[in-house]
Amino acid sequence: MSYFRKSQKGLLLNIKVAPKASANKIVRWENNALKVLVTATPDKNLANRSVIELLSKTLKVAKGNIEIARGAKQKEKVLLFINQELSILEEKLKAHLEK
Repeated sequence: MSYFRKSQKGLLLNIKVAPKASANKIVRWENNALKVLVTATPDKNLANRSVIELLSKTLKVAKGNIEIARGAKQKEKVLLFINQELSILEEKLKAHLEK
């Protein structure tokens, strides 16, 4: 199974965000999207920034190489990972989900 899709600009990842959670964490792969919990509220783009920060830290990708391609104001989003190797990101995400 592949979590990411290739595009002309980089790698795309579907996520579903749950803001105002008790902790920042990546929960599981669910309905073709990565479920991500963040403590931040959706106000003033805080939840989006928290999502990028969490995935940056978890996958060891610079924050500047992660963008919201679609769904900036929705719970279901598509993230764009720029200048990243598919196999490396897949391996990192799989290892994190298996913990």
